[in-house]
Amino acid sequence: MQGLKVAIVVMGILIVAGFSVLGVEIYRRIAHPGVPQTAMTAHPLESGVTDVITLDLPEGSRMSDPVAIGARVAIHVTLPQGDDRLFLIDPGTRRVTAILPRDGAAAPAHPAAVPVR
Repeated sequence: MQGLKVAIVVMGILIVAGFSVLGVEIYRRIAHPGVPQTAMTAHPLESGVTDVITLDLPEGSRMSDPVAIGARVAIHVTLPQGDDRLFLIDPGTRRVTAILPRDGAAAPAHPAAVPVR
């Protein structure tokens, strides 16, 4: 009989804890709709610390504003010769993941071969 009372108390505590976790998760999703969990737990850069990624582009190249596409950043670049390139950069690995030329022309190099500093 004593064991049954202990089991009932433990199960009651587990039920209350489960509903608490469920309530907190529902509140988090309502308060921050559309924000993935990883973006909410990401730590901002410390004050004075910069995280710079540079591309080796020829003099006279024009870059558009960067656009976030999922976990990557897309940058449209017009080279001095008039060729257009779309650079896809993965900020997590600090690598160029793709270089897409316009009009199906051949890509200049394999993405892994393009250095990003």
